[in-house]
Amino acid sequence: MTSSRIPSINDIDDFVNISIPTSDPVNDNISPNSESPGISVDPVSSTTSNKYQYNLEVGDCFDDWSSVDTFIHQYCFERGFGYQVFRSDKDPIDSTIIRRKSFRCSSSNTYKARKDIDQTSHRLRGTMKTSCEWYCNFTFPKSAYQVKCTTLKGVHNHEISSSQVHHFIARYRRLSDEMIQDLKFFMDCKVAPITQLEILKKKYPGHVFHKQDIYNAIYKLRQNNDDNLDSTLLLDVLFEKISFDPRWKVFIRHAGNERRLSEIFWMSPTQQELYQRFSDVVLNDNTCKTNKYNMYLSVFMIKDNYGKFRNVANALVEDELASTYVWILQCLTKATNTIPKSF
Repeated sequence: MTSSRIPSINDIDDFVNISIPTSDPVNDNISPNSESPGISVDPVSSTTSNKYQYNLEVGDCFDDWSSVDTFIHQYCFERGFGYQVFRSDKDPIDSTIIRRKSFRCSSSNTYKARKDIDQTSHRLRGTMKTSCEWYCNFTFPKSAYQVKCTTLKGVHNHEISSSQVHHFIARYRRLSDEMIQDLKFFMDCKVAPITQLEILKKKYPGHVFHKQDIYNAIYKLRQNNDDNLDSTLLLDVLFEKISFDPRWKVFIRHAGNERRLSEIFWMSPTQQELYQRFSDVVLNDNTCKTNKYNMYLSVFMIKDNYGKFRNVANALVEDELASTYVWILQCLTKATNTIPKSF
């Protein structure tokens, strides 16, 4: 479920809580890594046995720039570090022709804030920038028929690990076209996102999947549909009720950088009154796959003095993780200022 517009909290009421929480190897030469602690060296030449499948030396030639891009991707991935295109110069006459391209390590340079901010008012976050010196240059002169490697400095001032590079370099976790087609098929079959993730892990055991990457891909696929209208409609209805009666309690939570709507909790004034009177024992249960988004409907029930079970709160969530249940219970506590004696 996605949302294209979220009303501002200042326009509603203080009771509304919005929480934003295949290229062949060019040669057979390889080079040993430095044994200095914390330093990884990838020299240009070597006389040792072949350790890597992809190797690069000054003077190596490639048929076109596509071959260079594919090779650099495999070369850096095999050695366990990220890369970025630092420079790409085009022909001054024909802009479709690239004459020079430079690659450097993703840890090159040092981090510098774009704004002048008070560092004491912001949380400290780590950075991958270590002023790493690794880089390589490729040129395609007018008189040449192939792209040639002209410069290679294979020195890193940070640790590199081919087994861990998937976890901190998003480039190596990108989903292939085949994986995207699988996600489209799963969506048509109404498969829950968490189940889609487990299926992909089984089908592609050599690829590292992160839950957030799968959810982001599903979100982008859903943007092509009209599903976002449903979430907007639901929020409009809830916020309209708040505008007429501020005693309504509505809490929403987003996930990811795209601010995907992931959880909604709501409680009417009548439900709050029932909860305050009969909150000694509260029952909670989830319905599964009862809507086209395959989200979970979390229902809270109490038993009144007539022996009837009454609904006192509801929440739509996208998974059944412990962190999600904690969020739901926090919403219930905020809405009523009462903790149930038995849950």
